[in-house]
Amino acid sequence: MAAQLTADGMWRLTYGDVYGLSREEYLKRLPQRYAEILPGHPQPDEYKIVAASPYKLQQRCAPSLRVGRFLLVADAGHLCNPL
Repeated sequence: MAAQLTADGMWRLTYGDVYGLSREEYLKRLPQRYAEILPGHPQPDEYKIVAASPYKLQQRCAPSLRVGRFLLVADAGHLCNPL
């Protein structure tokens, strides 16, 4: 997922990667991953990283969205990352 945050060109990128690496390993992989997934295969001298926050993807869903006359809809029934 790529989303432009500001009019002057700041973007947020969210992508999946190998599970179980350390924070340092994820950050070391950033240039390689950006070159693989972004149009034009940008090199590190073509962008500036302002912040990077590796995190574990979590998706949760209520065991049942309906119990009797109660119904959970939309975000009340599940929680997931926009990725």
